[in-house]
Amino acid sequence: MDTRNPANKPGLSLPERPKISVVIPCCNSEKTVLDAVDSVLRQSERDFELIVVDDGSTDNTAALVESLADPRIKLVRQENKGAAAARNTGINTARGDYVAFLDHDDVWFPAFLERTVTLLEKERRAVMVAANQYWQKHPDETDMETLHDCVGFDNSKGLIFFEDIIQRNIISTSACVVRRKTLLQHSCFDEGLKVAEDYHLWLKIAASQGEILVVAEPLGISRRYVDGSLVKDKLLMARDGLLCLDKFHQSHGHLLSGAEHKAFRKMRRNTRLGLLYRELRKKLRSCLYGCAT
Repeated sequence: MDTRNPANKPGLSLPERPKISVVIPCCNSEKTVLDAVDSVLRQSERDFELIVVDDGSTDNTAALVESLADPRIKLVRQENKGAAAARNTGINTARGDYVAFLDHDDVWFPAFLERTVTLLEKERRAVMVAANQYWQKHPDETDMETLHDCVGFDNSKGLIFFEDIIQRNIISTSACVVRRKTLLQHSCFDEGLKVAEDYHLWLKIAASQGEILVVAEPLGISRRYVDGSLVKDKLLMARDGLLCLDKFHQSHGHLLSGAEHKAFRKMRRNTRLGLLYRELRKKLRSCLYGCAT
């Protein structure tokens, strides 16, 4: 693993122990990573370090990050291991009390860190803050009127509970901040999952009665049109989604209440049916294609 720090930029200095560690995992992200990094550097909260984990890129991703002369940026290079492993490398490198994640193709609004971390500092029982975000489904969507509200959080409760999350993953990895000690307590991201590794972790945190606070206002943009995203592989999502639920239940099922068990069983049943449907659809397509040729 290769860790590098770009040259210092006049007027900026790296704090001895930053409050926040921002982690950006990336792989062959030369088209998007600078936008993500720029949105971090524009934050109103300035007490942070930015850890960019290059997960085996073969393009100019690393060179672009190295060209940024800001001492708060640390580039960590590793062989390709997947998003979960890249985020875990970032967590293990982090020195801050809080860890914020941002995917290479997403961006934050300038108030993201200030709004989320202020909540965590105020509410000591809280272990995590999840903010809303916009989805940008096409590059031509450039203003707030054309973007789509991702979640539509109900902020009347101010909290997210296990039964909220088990219905669907309403927490975006690019729109949350977690106490570093909480991540370590729950063994960080499961590297055996190619997708749904974030959902698996959020379920564990919620089942352990960790308070998850909500910011209902969108504080960033998820650019859903970017090529190469694993979330576009619906069969993989279904398979790892079911594996995620089974892994969670094996380790944390004993923590669930009766109502939570009921909600979990419903989610698993629906996920399994979704997987069976996608597997059958793939077989039918293969059969039709084979018959046509």
